Amino acid sequence: MADVRQLLVVDSLSVSIGELASELPDVAIQAVDVDDLPVQLCRSTVHALLVPGDLARADPENIVHAVSGLFPSLPIVVVDPDGAGPDAADSESATVLAADSVATAAVVDTVRDALEAGSDSDAARPPSRPETLLAAMLEGFPAHIYAKDLDARHLLASDEMFAPGDLLGLTDMETLSGDECYDEANYIDDQRVIEEGEPILNTDEYADSPGLFLRTSKVPWWDASGDILGLVGITQDVTEYREQKERLRRQNRRLRKVALMTAHELRNELQIATGHLSQIDSDSEHLAAASTSVEHVAGIVDKIVSLATRNEREHETDTLWLSALVRDVWETVSTPESTLSIESDRRLVGDRDATQLLLELLVDNAVVHAGPGVTVDVGETESGFFVADDGPGIDFDPPRQVLQAAVTSADGESGFGLYIAQQIADEQGWRIAVSDSETGGARIDVVGVERP
Repeated sequence: MADVRQLLVVDSLSVSIGELASELPDVAIQAVDVDDLPVQLCRSTVHALLVPGDLARADPENIVHAVSGLFPSLPIVVVDPDGAGPDAADSESATVLAADSVATAAVVDTVRDALEAGSDSDAARPPSRPETLLAAMLEGFPAHIYAKDLDARHLLASDEMFAPGDLLGLTDMETLSGDECYDEANYIDDQRVIEEGEPILNTDEYADSPGLFLRTSKVPWWDASGDILGLVGITQDVTEYREQKERLRRQNRRLRKVALMTAHELRNELQIATGHLSQIDSDSEHLAAASTSVEHVAGIVDKIVSLATRNEREHETDTLWLSALVRDVWETVSTPESTLSIESDRRLVGDRDATQLLLELLVDNAVVHAGPGVTVDVGETESGFFVADDGPGIDFDPPRQVLQAAVTSADGESGFGLYIAQQIADEQGWRIAVSDSETGGARIDVVGVERP
């Protein structure tokens, strides 16, 4: 007795499984939601796929492309009630029929032929252990897992964070997620992995929609012959982790400020004491001991400054997106009236924690000196990036004075923010340039930044 043939039907309002089953009594028919389709294909034996043309969210053409990318020889029948039909030219196994119902005689006959032809498809085999393993990963991991073809179009995706039905057959630039900057950055990364065959690991991103900080890794997808078929990626929500890390960073920053302000006050007092000691005309051993003690305390102060401005660990270089770093710190230092404008984005190589703190200090400086209604502009340059504001500008001549310790024009501020920023830039081999912005405010350029 021959095995029962399996028909998978992408569910829609127009599909009547009962009516179709009455026309195909010898066929096992299973309806599947478009979001569950990738997992079901990995978990089931399928001889043919039926796709109604009136799906609520997904375009049938995109479904055909995605399924054919995974199982090139699986027969697919698309029922198009309007007669226009998707372009299935990129799939030799897809057939498009103009019909008002999936139970129409022409559709039923076509499905029978597809079921017969589908016996040789890879999808008609009992699911292998690796396929069921992939299905378990797609269903169980709290991460967005996906595969894309050579055109960076989604072939499968898990339902974590994004609905698969909104992605299948589309590139990130076509998904209309509401965040053009995020989608474009992802698409650029996709092309790089596919064209160069090199992985991109642990890239931090920010997506306006759904408003999450994400960490993504992408690796090439190789076939048995060593040719690249596309890529495989995983994206994780790291919003909560970053918020916890941000709280710790703010605490450490406050401690740095306290240490530097204390050191500054001690230096002032030591300079006064040294001045008075130099005016005493005496060879007393007590005077010599006092001078030695002052020099010793001055050395301790220098060590405090060194420890407060030095990273506690060796730098770990990562590939970073400027926009993701800026959006992260903006949540911390912005006011309800302030505005962030990212004029252009770029990838850069640097220590994630140090670069993020550097940007936080630059953006915070703009908010403090330009006022709560400030507009902060951020963008790339040929050798790095800039942070500019529309505030009153720089009151010092030359402007680089603002990079010195305890120099500030804002009441109640310590004047150590840009000083620490300069130290962080120096540690990474970068330089800071200070000038006027196009709107008359301050502009700070970070130059010498390496591109990946």
